Amino acid sequence: MRACVRALVLAAVFLSGPGHAQDLEGDVRQLLTQGVTPESAARQLIARGVYPEDVAATLFRAAPAAVRAVAFAVVQAGAAADPGQALPLAIEVVGLAPPAAVPAAAAFALVLPRQASAAAAALSLVAPQAAPLIAFAVASLLPALAPEIVEAMGRAVPQQAVFVASAVVVAVPSAAPAVLATFARLTGNTPERAAALVDAADAVGANAMREVQEALAGLPLQAIR
Repeated sequence: MRACVRALVLAAVFLSGPGHAQDLEGDVRQLLTQGVTPESAARQLIARGVYPEDVAATLFRAAPAAVRAVAFAVVQAGAAADPGQALPLAIEVVGLAPPAAVPAAAAFALVLPRQASAAAAALSLVAPQAAPLIAFAVASLLPALAPEIVEAMGRAVPQQAVFVASAVVVAVPSAAPAVLATFARLTGNTPERAAALVDAADAVGANAMREVQEALAGLPLQAIR
């Protein structure tokens, strides 16, 4: 339904004249010229009723260096405003800019923690190479969901399952036994073989920690909890 409404709105905008199609870009330029940060501009525009997907696309073009901060702000604000459309929004944001995968997953997890594992799995389908990073980020924020994250993401991107498990073990060491049991069941390995596979991928987990820390640096994670 929302997609239909959005299509009608966009059609009306384009039919009403070329100037209107550029209004959002003009608003973005004005806000940035005034010294408003890209992420603050995103929140302001969404609060005004602009579609979050359009805000993301416009700001990604206008401020490419701020993709991660904008993605976090867009998904956080959009999910809070319309939880039912949060997952399609996060998927579209990551589709627009794959580097947005980690902040988008983190924002989603903090706003809608009960759906975080499913969202992490869905986003890993859009950006499969980022699956270990997504897993590390979400598990770090919601450690109680560690085994569930491995289960959901391992089913979504089985080729990344061992790396996801490794990242989650690094993120939540106390959950290692449950994570390894989940990974063993998921892959049909013995517990010993599962532990050996995850241990061999330890470098991936350590790298995920570094990359996630960089991707989430400076984002208001505490403010949303």
